[in-house]
Amino acid sequence: MSMERRLDDLKDKSLTPREAVILWMQEAHQFGSFVDYGRWLTDQPDEAYPLIRMPEQVVGAIRAKNKGVSDTELRDQFFAVQRDLLFLYYLHSQANLRASSDHEPLSLRVIMLIREIRALTLESYGLDELRRGRTGVEAGVQKRPGKKDREAREGYRAHLERWLPEAMEVRRRICVFLMATDLLSRRYFAGHDILYPETRENLTWNLATIANLLDTYADLMRAGGQSDAQLRRYVLELAGEQVEKDMMPPSVLNADPQVPALAKTLAEEWVLMAKSEALEKLGDRDQAEQLAQRLMREYAGWES
Repeated sequence: MSMERRLDDLKDKSLTPREAVILWMQEAHQFGSFVDYGRWLTDQPDEAYPLIRMPEQVVGAIRAKNKGVSDTELRDQFFAVQRDLLFLYYLHSQANLRASSDHEPLSLRVIMLIREIRALTLESYGLDELRRGRTGVEAGVQKRPGKKDREAREGYRAHLERWLPEAMEVRRRICVFLMATDLLSRRYFAGHDILYPETRENLTWNLATIANLLDTYADLMRAGGQSDAQLRRYVLELAGEQVEKDMMPPSVLNADPQVPALAKTLAEEWVLMAKSEALEKLGDRDQAEQLAQRLMREYAGWES
């Protein structure tokens, strides 16, 4: 029986920790965002709160399987299922809270990348106008570049080189985050997306925007890397779309080799944090503190 069918059959019945959390996720994600779900929840009765409803579901499952056995004898099993439940719940929370806190600064960085690429496009246009006049496309007369041309070109190239590292760092951060959430979704949630729909849409939109900006950047690099002779020939041949292939620069969209390792590290960080929160909630402060200390030793500052 598939997980989807089992969840449909078990609604409002006793559930395993993973089933309970996935079912809750499906309901919560219908609100689109973490904020909208939280607003809705504030007006609901206590029974609607996930950390009230879900523990009752998983404890109920243990009681149903052990009819006639006292709660005292089932105490260890109660602790185990609630620990697993809280771990999954806090793991979901870790990813979405991090996405929420990073959303504004990340979006601002993408906006700045857009503004900078627009500025570079205008600079490139200005340089091209100077070069077209100097290369004599219309008059057939070519002149050597003067001091003003060289200074403008050097300033533009410096601006162009500063843009790429920032774009690649922002793209890497988004790719790492998305890959980490995908790893956890497959490992702990039977492939169900742990991100709220609006969160994933924002991240994928920013990633697509950066991809488009990198395409524009590649065009600017192509134009900026042409000699005067190449530029003259390029302009003359443009109408016939016979642009030489050797003018095309290497792609800047190759896969980032650092992403998988960084994503694994981020996923591991969230796992430790979720385990620590779960143990703290259940009163096992010693174990929770040990995990917190391990987290600080192994993963603090990993993004730097």
